[in-house]
Amino acid sequence: MEKNKFANGNVVQRGRMTVLPAELENELVSHINQLEGMLFGLTRNDIRCLAYQNSRKKGLSHRFNKTEGMAGKDWFRDFKKRHNLSLRQPEATSLARSTGFNKIAVNRFFDKLESIITEHKLDALRIFNTDETALSTVQKKQQKVVSLTGRHQVGKLTSAERGLTTTAIFCANAAGNAIPPMLVYKRKRMKGELLDGAPPGTIAVCNESGWMTADSFSEWMDHFINSVKPSKEKPVLLILDGHTSHSKNLQAITAASNSCVIMLSLPPHTTHKLQPLDVSFFKPLQSCYVQESDKWLFNHPGRGITVFQVATILGRAYPRAASVANFDNGFLKCGIWPCNRHIFTESDFETSICSVINIPVEPIPSTSNSQHDQLLVQSSSDSSTIVATSPLTSSNEPRFGATAQSSINSNYSHLELSISAYNAIPTEPDGRCFFRSIGISLHEHLQLTDRDSSGVVCSLQVKIQEKALADSLRAQVVDYICKNIEHYTDLDAATLCADMPHAKFDNIFERLDSISRPNTMVGELEIIATTKLLRKPIVIMNATSNVVLKYGMNDFPSSPAVVIRFTNIGDDVSHYDCLIPSRQSKSKYIPVTAISPIPVKEKPQFKQKKKSFQSEILTSSPYKTILVDAAIAKKKVKKQQTQIIPATQKKKKSKISIQFGQNESEKSQNWYCFICEENLKEDMIPCLICASWVHIACAGCENADTYTCELCL
Repeated sequence: MEKNKFANGNVVQRGRMTVLPAELENELVSHINQLEGMLFGLTRNDIRCLAYQNSRKKGLSHRFNKTEGMAGKDWFRDFKKRHNLSLRQPEATSLARSTGFNKIAVNRFFDKLESIITEHKLDALRIFNTDETALSTVQKKQQKVVSLTGRHQVGKLTSAERGLTTTAIFCANAAGNAIPPMLVYKRKRMKGELLDGAPPGTIAVCNESGWMTADSFSEWMDHFINSVKPSKEKPVLLILDGHTSHSKNLQAITAASNSCVIMLSLPPHTTHKLQPLDVSFFKPLQSCYVQESDKWLFNHPGRGITVFQVATILGRAYPRAASVANFDNGFLKCGIWPCNRHIFTESDFETSICSVINIPVEPIPSTSNSQHDQLLVQSSSDSSTIVATSPLTSSNEPRFGATAQSSINSNYSHLELSISAYNAIPTEPDGRCFFRSIGISLHEHLQLTDRDSSGVVCSLQVKIQEKALADSLRAQVVDYICKNIEHYTDLDAATLCADMPHAKFDNIFERLDSISRPNTMVGELEIIATTKLLRKPIVIMNATSNVVLKYGMNDFPSSPAVVIRFTNIGDDVSHYDCLIPSRQSKSKYIPVTAISPIPVKEKPQFKQKKKSFQSEILTSSPYKTILVDAAIAKKKVKKQQTQIIPATQKKKKSKISIQFGQNESEKSQNWYCFICEENLKEDMIPCLICASWVHIACAGCENADTYTCELCL
């Protein structure tokens, strides 16, 4: 037994060998975890299909079902055990939340938070967080009950099919002390019975919607100031989300500023990570609220819960959830107190990386101004070289890029200079062919994807990725030239147009404007800049002749060269394709990303005119000035819309489309937003469900394809 268990000092795995080798299974696990972190998690059948495609494309012998085209259930079960994987029920995450929590927005928030804490010497007692939650007369999520095995349907009593919603706003500090809550009822008049049994110190207001409005929040701000009693010697920080009732409420912001309350808004769509009450308080509160609702229904058979019982049930659930530990853990996990921006790791930002790929660029060292380059065109058929002075490297220009050299660094002595030693990968002829060729050379999975005869990628996802990569590389090249513009300003029109005979450029800026367009072919200037940007040599082989152009050989001797093919189609029309060594193409292994590519965000077709909301210090003077100017502008718009109709002129009757939330004076308005209740002409988006139009700034969402208003959630 010992002889079978140990061989050469290593434990021998018993049983049949796995279909996929260990290194391929590890690569597959890494791919699964990466997609799961980006919120594109693979299902059980996805992984089974991926295992089958891996084994088929790599020529591995397998016993998988060829008819279904996927691995078996037993293989998947053993695969999970080998790599500590499990099936999980994912939580639905909106597109806005998945992209909103990114490093730029989070770092901007922590920059402001750290400056406020340092400037005012704040401690845990003076850092507060406030947020709202909805309390319904019908339990949202039922608790599990014990039932007879085999029963198909198990019920639980509720007050009604749909409940009435009451908004409750809570507030607590980092030391675990809570401010008495405020309830917002959906009704016209307030009654004292609505607060029977509520937590001590609770206040209540009423409005038509039952949601938090600007007037309701202003009343809560007065309640907060009276409870905390801040002073100039001891100001307090109030962290809250950027809802319009908070961030566009000039009355509340002015009251807070006059009472030494510093209001700091969170970045949009980040409250699930940065809002302490969201992180550690609202879930136990809702759980306790459901339990107390069940108890009330049990003790009052035949009666249903109404808005008059909401405060009583909350009064019983609130003390159980509002513990010091819950509040402290919320501030700790959000990194607010103790202030720690590094509490979020790279895995927390994985959901925001599904965007256009950027090629990492190292800092470019300065070059000598006394050296000059010559363009040397070398034939690979013999040792003779044709020397010609490059118009882009004239005697009065400082050394900016390395053009083709007659002598090659010893590190490139093994480089094949015959085009027959390479396999060509065609690229799509859309004006991006040069940057497509560079991108394919740098990414192995793009080399192995299926293409048609014209170079168009068959996979839509990989096609989007390759296009985004080419556009990103073009933008980085243009940006690199702009950062080093002092090397180009002395180039005259003849020099700038030398490698583009049909183009007319008077200065470098006109050339940059032309080359920044996606369908514009590049010249020698851009090729040289690309070598400097990537810090890699570029070798260009002519498809019809034995001419080889080499750029950057001596500048970057330790970097592998990028080899592409040039084809002259006609006058001022050319095309580039990627070249890879023939021996490399035969022995190259197929990565998982070639079969299951990483999703890449396609460049949007349009740009939003409205600037998105960011984390701001709402009580700062610049922000208050913006709100005052906006209020003045609204008054001017209302005056312009007001028309004086003469007594002799009759009003024209017109059909008016009635929308929810509008009064009679607003029904004729075309720019009415039911969130801010203003008729200001700004960029608007519609709700996907009720089709009500709201301002983009009020919605906090710029994508019209994903927005759903609060009334329809």
